[in-house]
Amino acid sequence: MNCTTYSHYWLLSYPHMVSPIIAMGMTLNYFFPSHLGGDTHLCSWLRCCHTFSSVILKCVAISTYKAFQFSVSRSFYRDVCMSGVADKRNPVLDCCGGLNNVDYSKVDMSVMEDVLKHIDVYDPRFCVAVIAIIFNPFFWNVVARWEHRTRGLTRLFGGPYLACYCLGTLIILLNVYRSHSMTVAMKAQARWEVMASPEVFYAGAALMALGSVLVVTSFLALGFTGTFLGDYFGILMEEKVKGFPFNVTENPMYWGSTANYLGLAFMNASPVGLVLTAVVAISYQVAIIFEGPFTEDIYRQRAQCCKHK
Repeated sequence: MNCTTYSHYWLLSYPHMVSPIIAMGMTLNYFFPSHLGGDTHLCSWLRCCHTFSSVILKCVAISTYKAFQFSVSRSFYRDVCMSGVADKRNPVLDCCGGLNNVDYSKVDMSVMEDVLKHIDVYDPRFCVAVIAIIFNPFFWNVVARWEHRTRGLTRLFGGPYLACYCLGTLIILLNVYRSHSMTVAMKAQARWEVMASPEVFYAGAALMALGSVLVVTSFLALGFTGTFLGDYFGILMEEKVKGFPFNVTENPMYWGSTANYLGLAFMNASPVGLVLTAVVAISYQVAIIFEGPFTEDIYRQRAQCCKHK
């Protein structure tokens, strides 16, 4: 199967996933050809993404089913032992092989069905929100690394500070759109009655307050250029910030933002909001994996240059 045919197959099979993943693959192949092996290995990379996503979906399904199996087995065992009733039709579950005595066809899936009926993953607004969440950190990491390697934005804007300010402004606008798309997706889908309580609402408000504190104090500690990838433009800080909130968490801007979205999901009693918040957390964690070592390498290079001087 050639690459074009494979892309068409993926488009038909996963229309809500193929566009951002293929776009990421093409962009990475353009900016980092040495890592992906150029056009020759791009198709293989896409096949790996497809296989990985399929395995993840199967693992989630199997894990969920086994969790229900275990829950039902424990409940059944407790009821039988407490009642003291055991006959051939309802045998007591022993410690070895007891799970095999359970008729899993009678598992009550009503709780899971109640949750899933509130989430429509094929809703275009949900897909737009997911794409916006994934695209943002992907975009600023690719652009910042390209700038660090070529100084293209610095030459375009006539200096590193103006270039950093322009990129930071664009990142802010992208994040505003991400927040808007998430809010639209939450409002478009059903609320979950289990979450529609004053306690959950106030917990969400507390999370938003905590997240805002982390975001604002992080911005004040780093400044505009420190927050929006000034390191990649050659605008380096004199020393690592160790005060609040960095003495609480290493990435307060990311986790504060995640807390804000989680709080918003709680306040709107939105199960879709919980799913989108999980996507935000995962995308930030992936961004940290790429950003952390790269930023450390930038400061390591500066330290080596200072030693030589």
